[in-house]
Amino acid sequence: GAGDVSNTEHAYLNSISSNVQTQIAGAGESNSPRFFAYSGNHTTALTTGTWLKVSLMNSTTVNEESGWDAATDKFTVPTGKGGHYMFGANATFYSSTNALQGMRLAIYKNGSRTYSGYMTNFFNASSALRHHNAGVICMDTASAADYFEFYVLAYGTSLNYMSDTENFRYTNFWGYKLT
Repeated sequence: GAGDVSNTEHAYLNSISSNVQTQIAGAGESNSPRFFAYSGNHTTALTTGTWLKVSLMNSTTVNEESGWDAATDKFTVPTGKGGHYMFGANATFYSSTNALQGMRLAIYKNGSRTYSGYMTNFFNASSALRHHNAGVICMDTASAADYFEFYVLAYGTSLNYMSDTENFRYTNFWGYKLT
């Protein structure tokens, strides 16, 4: 009937569709390797003003090409996979005494703090925060064997970085190759 696609037209459209998909896939990258690691249900104590490497990132939803190592909590660029990378990290901070005054996150490259983000709250002790989430995102040119780690720092009293029992993956570290 009117508007129906004939077998010949259908075959032609499939041919065009396959060709377009091949061209698009050939023009882009696969964004691999890539990873997304998150901490399970836990709370880790922090010392005010001291950088601490985020550990317990033993849960991953993505780990293509095995760049993420849960035993060392770091991503290492695999052999032959150098290029431009995008990295990001998020952490939830908690003070049981409602005294969270500030927090910082950092992505370390080859053992040195390279990228950092922060959130500072200028409250007095009676109005400081109990919970807060912060994040950092960066782009880096990396070579094979370069490695990246996630660190946190907070100011206040009775401090922790944490996940939660609802498993929303608030504390996480991720990355992928751009080119």
